[in-house]
Amino acid sequence: MVFADINKRRLLWVLLATMVMAGAAIGGTWWWRKKQAEERKARLALEAKKKQVKKEVLPPIRPIKGDSIEAMIRSNRRISDFFREDFRLQNFRLDTTVTYAYNFVDLNGDEKDEAIVFLEGNGMCYTQGCALVILVRKEGKYELKSAIIPAEPPIFISNRKTNGWRDLVVNLLSKDYSPASQRVVRYLSNEDGYGYPVDPNTLPKPWPEVMDEGLTILAEQGEDLYKFRFVPDRRQKKTKRSK
Repeated sequence: MVFADINKRRLLWVLLATMVMAGAAIGGTWWWRKKQAEERKARLALEAKKKQVKKEVLPPIRPIKGDSIEAMIRSNRRISDFFREDFRLQNFRLDTTVTYAYNFVDLNGDEKDEAIVFLEGNGMCYTQGCALVILVRKEGKYELKSAIIPAEPPIFISNRKTNGWRDLVVNLLSKDYSPASQRVVRYLSNEDGYGYPVDPNTLPKPWPEVMDEGLTILAEQGEDLYKFRFVPDRRQKKTKRSK
């Protein structure tokens, strides 16, 4: 009987130990799975947060206060001659049809109007806009002062000046189809460079002083811009020979 009691006690202890170990194993597994689930949830939340790109909230395009002059779209021989020569110097290989609109504004207060020309066409346009060119008159011909690429209408001329030249406000189309944004193009000093900066992407957005008063020189982009066709010299020679 004594041995029987001892065996029963041992069996009970074994059963109790087994139950404790089984409970510990089950509890440990549940705790581990819960911890893994929480870590996975936190990791997924962090990855989702990293993927979220905060889109820039662009302010609505504000028209500059002041007058507006209608863009000229008729042929201007001197302007066309300048671009034909410029295309020739750049060795354009293909026939190039370019549309342009322009206005004359005194940008530097010397009582001589500069030509502000907006161009569209082959080689003139990019994702965010086309070319805006400033020409100055010299000895009966136009010379290039600045080229701003890209830019889109409306084009504003502010009454505010930087280094003696009026600030320009141009529009940029967005690369991801969000609303267009505006940039202020200010004339560079002799130490900073020459003329107006080429790429407006890195330039500041308009501030109230710039938009207070000025002139709109090109209100909207239209289909009625004057068209001229440029043919490289070698093409012209071939045409003459064929005749």
